[in-house]
Amino acid sequence: MLPELKVLKGHIILPLVDPVAFAKVFPTVKTAKVNGSYVAALPHDVATMRLLRNRGYNVPSLLSSYNWPGKFTPYAHQKVTTDFFVVNPRAYCLSGMGTCKSASALWATDYLMRQGEVKKTLIVAPLSTLDRVWAQELFHVLPHRRFHILHGSRQKRMELLSDLKCDFYIINHDGVEIIADALAKRPDINHVIYDELAAARNARTHRARTMFAILNRQNIPRSAWGLTGTPTPTAPTDCFGHRGCSVRRWSSLRETWTPPLSGSRRPSPAWAGPCLLTSREANSERERSNDSSVASNTACSRSDRHHLAHRQGEARVQRVRW
Repeated sequence: MLPELKVLKGHIILPLVDPVAFAKVFPTVKTAKVNGSYVAALPHDVATMRLLRNRGYNVPSLLSSYNWPGKFTPYAHQKVTTDFFVVNPRAYCLSGMGTCKSASALWATDYLMRQGEVKKTLIVAPLSTLDRVWAQELFHVLPHRRFHILHGSRQKRMELLSDLKCDFYIINHDGVEIIADALAKRPDINHVIYDELAAARNARTHRARTMFAILNRQNIPRSAWGLTGTPTPTAPTDCFGHRGCSVRRWSSLRETWTPPLSGSRRPSPAWAGPCLLTSREANSERERSNDSSVASNTACSRSDRHHLAHRQGEARVQRVRW
């Protein structure tokens, strides 16, 4: 990671090595010569943050001016998680239970709504959590936002979905298939929060295929965040179905990739893509380094055949960068 860039009057001050080449790529951005070196002033907004962060620049968070609505005061790790969501339109959060992933996702969604990046949001969650978790979380975290719980008959769900003044629509996993045609035709619902992502671990089920089609096959740009504390509850191969949240096409990776030896139940961040956050990453840099060392030790303990298959699988997965 490069040194942190400075923000001055709402603009990021970016040092330039070749101002001529930079002007060809960004012709509308103003450049100036300061103390013998060239710098550029880029707007400190969501689009610029995503561009610079994905290229390794350390840009200050956009949330310094966010007022964090609701009755709760966010913890430090929640601020890191919220910033992670804001920067990555397609992402996973694999933090453990009790880390308040839902509140972080709601704060990030509220911020993107204020910036005009998100219009309306679909929350897909287990049936038992629609009211007891997500409705109460919205009431306490975002009391200024309106929401509907899409549950009941198809007619009732359609009536609630037709309320255009609503900001959040909460629905259960299997309920998506009931009104999938209506959801697919709503370009204003351009953001999805998929809670308990392990429910879509089998990509061959109607549940996973329907959600994948809504996210990726409607010619509507939709952002999506997957939340789960148990990404691989039964086997390491459970994580293959999750890729529908981040990639726009399926591959034959499941059939060609040889699973690693038993012992690890979490997917390797090396092939899961850069848009992945765990509770260790949100807590401290020290624990992130420890986690990577454990992952490397696990990889070294595999047999040559499994290690080769693992590397071949990494090469075939489409890495998601925005």
